[in-house]
Amino acid sequence: MDDEKKCEISNGLVFYFDIYGFSSLVSKNESPNNLVVSILDIWDFIKINIVPKRNCIPYLFSDCGFLFYPHSDNFEKTEFLTDIFDDIKEILHAYLKKNFFLRGAIAYGDIHYTNNLILGDAVVRAVKYESEYCPGPFIMFPTKECYDFFKYDEHFIKLFHEDVIILKHRDQLMESLIILPADKKLYLDQIESKISEYSRNGPHNYANFWFQSREFLLKHIESLNNKK
Repeated sequence: MDDEKKCEISNGLVFYFDIYGFSSLVSKNESPNNLVVSILDIWDFIKINIVPKRNCIPYLFSDCGFLFYPHSDNFEKTEFLTDIFDDIKEILHAYLKKNFFLRGAIAYGDIHYTNNLILGDAVVRAVKYESEYCPGPFIMFPTKECYDFFKYDEHFIKLFHEDVIILKHRDQLMESLIILPADKKLYLDQIESKISEYSRNGPHNYANFWFQSREFLLKHIESLNNKK
């Protein structure tokens, strides 16, 4: 079996993300090549600046991607998770500088992977969280996944200074840590810019899309209220 088809198994964290509102960007962009170049630039940033220092594995496609962080049996959990949070904030900022917002989720579990393919229940859960529970441009890490990672040790919430909110899908509620870009003022300013742009030039349903996103963020995420 060649290296491309060699499948390995490891415990680890899976970070799934996609570009929030990407369909509106594609539909209004007269030069899709600019989008392609911007996204490829960010992929280069991830491969050069994130992958080597953490030994994570990237799976990038179109407007979305996975980063898989395998770990050994003997590792320091708090340091491991802190490093991943720092990576995510760097990635969020890299996309934000290109005027992209990310939505995504993190899950933990056994992963089967090759250089080109990633499989596992945690992969499925990360995608499901993002598509069903994540109503805005941020990254969610359900506290249930945190408990599974820390083996039900509740001290983790005290260690990380991320907002914790309740997210809803139909009649189901899920508590989650929320990861935002470190530069929260830039984050909010660019959301305001989206609202202004689409309110003025249309499509006006896109303006409402971003307006509702902003209202949700300001209502539920405490750390943003002093950045307005």
